[in-house]
Amino acid sequence: MVTCICLLAEMSLFHYITYKCIIIKDKRLGFAYYSLALIILLYTFVQIIINKAYLKFDYSPKGSIRLLVSTPPFNNADHLSYCDKNLCKRVDGLTLNWPVESKAVTIATFMKEIVQEKNCFTKSINDINFNSHTDYSAISHNSYYPMYPEEALVKIEHSISTSSSFSASHRMMTGVLLGSDGLPLKLLNSNNSSSVDKLYLKDFLKAANISLDRLSDALSSRNRTYRQNGLVLRVTIDYSNAKGWFGKGKTEYTYSVEHNLYSDYRIKQELPIALPNGTICKRVVIKRYAVRIEFVQVGKIGEYSMSNLVLQIVSLMGLLTLATTIIDVAALYVVPDKGIYRQYVFDSSPELQTNVPDEKENLSEKKDQ
Repeated sequence: MVTCICLLAEMSLFHYITYKCIIIKDKRLGFAYYSLALIILLYTFVQIIINKAYLKFDYSPKGSIRLLVSTPPFNNADHLSYCDKNLCKRVDGLTLNWPVESKAVTIATFMKEIVQEKNCFTKSINDINFNSHTDYSAISHNSYYPMYPEEALVKIEHSISTSSSFSASHRMMTGVLLGSDGLPLKLLNSNNSSSVDKLYLKDFLKAANISLDRLSDALSSRNRTYRQNGLVLRVTIDYSNAKGWFGKGKTEYTYSVEHNLYSDYRIKQELPIALPNGTICKRVVIKRYAVRIEFVQVGKIGEYSMSNLVLQIVSLMGLLTLATTIIDVAALYVVPDKGIYRQYVFDSSPELQTNVPDEKENLSEKKDQ
């Protein structure tokens, strides 16, 4: 083993220390040193090549998304198991998706309509409780299943940007919908068609391994199905541009769907019915049980960074120096032959005083006299 030693042995304040290379012929120390060096080199290789440490990653890109729910096809409902006693109704996309939100869609699977009224003629218009909702009483009920909610088409447009100059639209990428096992279920914009992502509700349910006719796992379900009780799905759109072996590649994205366990979903909507004089004495309350799909945009976007590359190289040099120091300490204080090795390592020169005349010069002066 070859080692360069510079230790603080026999050192005082005004002494200078320089490096000295010693060849220590000890297989144990040599094996330990080169093993540590190999581990450090492998670690650096993984960091730079596999983990792409020469890239600066942004793990929180800013995203925007636009959602639209289309009307399901109006097919025959005779074969639908949930349409019992004509309790099915054709519903368009605007009615299915309520309320309209920026990063979520709500597709109704079971609806209740309650008509309520109050006696407006027994109160004065100036009465503080004239428009109070507490006076309403139900006069009729109607419950039904929207037909083919699984065939409701969700159109998705989305884009991302980072704190650097990177920005991209889904029209510039390729995407894939992943199943619960992580395998692709559906390719999106794979032929560079530059179109919106089109996914049916049944695609999201399949990706989450959920059937609307399965019994709900919500604690308040009372043996009702997901169709009757509603549920919540969380869809994560994950962007990446560094999946290749080297450098950056084309930006891609994946849809992954997760079912929020023990969840149900229901929401009420009030539709007031006004008389010709503007007085509201009747209203329709619509209670929707629905599949709520919430979208979240995440990503790992890389940009070339010289500072990151230099940092990795400096770290490599520092770790190799640390390995040398560890072996030096072992050679001088741990191994059985440490006493012999220390004799070879430590050396010092005699003290030389520049202001004291040399002995030879003194002898020559005496001879001259």
